[in-house]
Amino acid sequence: MTRRLGDGTVLKAMLRARHMQTHSVFTREYEKVAAEHEPDMVGRAPKKAQFYRWLSGDVKDLPYPGHCRVLEAMFPAVTVEELFATGPRRTARRQPSANRINALTKPPAIPRPTEDGGQDEKAARMRALMSWVDAHSPLKEADIHPEHYRSYSRGRGVERSR
Repeated sequence: MTRRLGDGTVLKAMLRARHMQTHSVFTREYEKVAAEHEPDMVGRAPKKAQFYRWLSGDVKDLPYPGHCRVLEAMFPAVTVEELFATGPRRTARRQPSANRINALTKPPAIPRPTEDGGQDEKAARMRALMSWVDAHSPLKEADIHPEHYRSYSRGRGVERSR
């Protein structure tokens, strides 16, 4: 079964730290290390699709033994099992507090208008509710009425409708 790793592998993080995250740069370094440590693997660097599967963690098992030996020579302080383990998150995400979660999921508590009250209280309640809906809605006015919104192409000044 194929496992999916959301943030990629440790290999991806280590290559990014060394500025070797593109296939062409990785292949050059792989060939250098293979020539020095594993001559049978020269010219056998992973193809582009395989390389990006390695980075994403979309692999069934560890690579073939020859690739493992070259990867261990490229990263001597780390085993291949560690290279293909889940990597650290790129950004540290803090957990939202319970108050923040409630504020994002429930509309604000607005007192009901009084019987003798009037249009001002009702209007204030409606404005508060609509501003909450606008802030939390995935739909925007441009999505609802696209015929009223126009955009301009980049730098050419040609108007086009969305």
